[in-house]
Formats: sequence, structure tokens, C-alpha cells
Amino acid sequence: MKPELIGFQKALKLTLETVANLPEIKVPIVASQGYVLAREVISKINVPPFSTATRDGYALRSDDIGALKSGMSPLPCLGTIAAGDFKPLSLTAGTTLRVLTGARVPEGADRIVADEYVAIENKKIHLKKPVPPTANILPAGTDINPGMCIAKPGDLLTPNLIGLLAASGCPHVYVYRKPEVAIITTGDEIALPGDKSDQGQVYASNLMALNAWCEKLGMSTKLLIAGDNKNQIQNQLERAISNSDAIITIGGSWKSEKDMVHKVLASMKWKQVYRHLRLIPGKSTGMGILRSMPVFILPGSPTANMAAFLLLAMPGLKAMAGHQSPFLTTVQARLDRKIKKKPGWTKVIFGRFHTLDSDNCFTPYSRKSRLRDMASANAILILSEESTEINPGTIVCVHLIS
Repeated sequence: MKPELIGFQKALKLTLETVANLPEIKVPIVASQGYVLAREVISKINVPPFSTATRDGYALRSDDIGALKSGMSPLPCLGTIAAGDFKPLSLTAGTTLRVLTGARVPEGADRIVADEYVAIENKKIHLKKPVPPTANILPAGTDINPGMCIAKPGDLLTPNLIGLLAASGCPHVYVYRKPEVAIITTGDEIALPGDKSDQGQVYASNLMALNAWCEKLGMSTKLLIAGDNKNQIQNQLERAISNSDAIITIGGSWKSEKDMVHKVLASMKWKQVYRHLRLIPGKSTGMGILRSMPVFILPGSPTANMAAFLLLAMPGLKAMAGHQSPFLTTVQARLDRKIKKKPGWTKVIFGRFHTLDSDNCFTPYSRKSRLRDMASANAILILSEESTEINPGTIVCVHLIS
């Protein structure tokens, strides 16, 4: 029976419906970068914990402003408060205190006049410019207050969000575990970089590229090689199942007598989700479940392999790690070359996103040199099944891959 070729969008939908979040783990906040939150974080404190000065200056009471404005009654400065001076101080009538940035505002003060608006004579200050109430004061709880939800499940832990959580005193967070990925490259012709290559062999560029992508995403990997042999492929799949969360296979995914990955998986009674796609390059991409574990079957051609990984396998892996939007970042750009394709198929084009005369542009590559083109590409353009031709100057949506 001839396998059905399904559309790319349907395959992506099936992928995200099939994978599930991995179990949550507890990690220290200092090691949480790149994880996705599994539980909300509720603050127990005010941030800042007390009203603080946002500039170096002098604390004033509203009752003393009139005398200062007249220039008749300069205020004596009784001392300085710095950040880290924890003893609360009160500002008595007819006096001032110097307050440095980040320091606690003394009780009774309702504004801080910046240094440049004050004249000092004999340790007394004169006001050079009116200062409104609350000027240069950050009230307690401005950023965070007790009971506030400061992060919710599904939030990606970025450096800025980690800083906010740290400010609330949060020592650890519950996050979704990142998948451990087994990558199996198949083919008698495959050799590892550094190995002596026999005539007819090629080095495992796909394996190294996908490993680098997984490392970039913070996912650990196991790299395995199998020849065009059913027993070798099955043995490596068994090894992968024993200590991984997801499997990616490279090559052996089409219809020749040496394409054995589907045959081996069928013998192991996997549940096939989809097999072949209307995707150029990448039509031999497949996906399914083997003993509760997602398996992504990717083509061996470098461009097809990378396209299938970026558009299907990577979103699936990121969804397992809890990402709510596991897709590549998109930007708009002006196409600078004409593109054609046949209808009914999704086409992926590698190229260069760049700025020309303050205008975002995308230059599609010709695929005359697949590996060099992919090495210099920083974006891809996805042409939908309905499109057939796009002219230069058209604004398109490109997906960043660098």
C-alpha cells in the first residue's frame, strides 16, 4: 500500500499533539536559564522591601519646602544614608539627610532632591529648583508585593525573568525537564570526523549538526551509528530506548531496499503517526511512538535533514520541555530574488536575512552548494502549499535559525 503524503502543517499539528511534557524537576535559580516553568512562583515579600532613593540627593519633608524656597532657612544636613545601612532613621523637622542611590528613605521624608538642585553652604542646603512630592523615591513594593504571581507555568526562564525571581528571594523553581535525545545516523557509508575514511565513505555532518542544535537548546545527547543492517539499527534503537526521552534517526527513510528504518520500527511494533510529507526538501520525514517514546525519522540529505529537524523535530522536542510556542522566531523581510515552486507542496528555502539601506531583506540560496549554503544561512523561508511564485520586492515572513 502506497503511504499517504500529508501536508507539512498537518504533520506539525500531529507532532505537537503526540508529544507530552516531560516530568517536572526542581532546579536552583542559579541554574534555571533556558528551562520552562512547571509551577507558578508567588512572592512572599515586597520588592523593594522599603522605599528607596533612585538618585543621590537630600531627603526633605513637605513642611520644610516653603522655608527652603524662600531661601531664608537653609536646612542642616545631619548625616548620610547609604545602601546597606539597615537601621531605620527618621527625618526630624527643619533638617535633612543625604541619601545615596538604593538607600532606605528616612521616615518623614516625602521627596529626594537630586544633588544638582542643591547648593551647600556651611553644611546646610539651599534649594535651587522646586522638587515635587515623591520625586526620586521608589516606594516599597513597586516591583513586587506579597501574594503577587511573578511567573506562571509555561514561562521561559530568561536572564531578566531569573533576575526578577531572584529579587523576590526565590531560591529554586520547578521546571519541565529537558529531553535527553538519542541521535542515530544510519548508513554503511558514514564515518565520524577524526576516523579514517575509506573510499566511498562520508563524514557524519548531519549527526554533528543536530547534536550542536540539541546542545544549543540545552538538551543532552547520545550519538549512535548503525549500518544499513536491520540488526544494527534495532540494537541502536534498543540502546536509545533504555536511557533517552526521544530518538532522532538520520537516513534510511525512503523506499529503496537499503532504507530500513521504517521496517525495523514496524517490526518493533511502533505506532506510526505519519510517514512521508509534501515537503521539499524533507518528503521522507516521519514520526511515531516506540514504547511511549517519540521517534523522529529524518532524511539523510543535508538540506532535507536540517529542514525536517528545524520545522518538526525541534518543535516536538521543545514542546516536551514545556515550551508554549516551540517555533523559530519570525521577522518580515523583502525578498530580493524571484522564487517558483509547484503547488500542493510546502517548500523550505535556506537563505540570508540582512539589512540593506535600513530595509530588512532575505536572499534565498540556490542550493548549488548545499553544505556551504546551510553553513552561511541564518534564516529560512517557508512557502505554503498554495503559493507558486513570489516576485522580488514582496514582503515575506522568514524564520531565523542563528
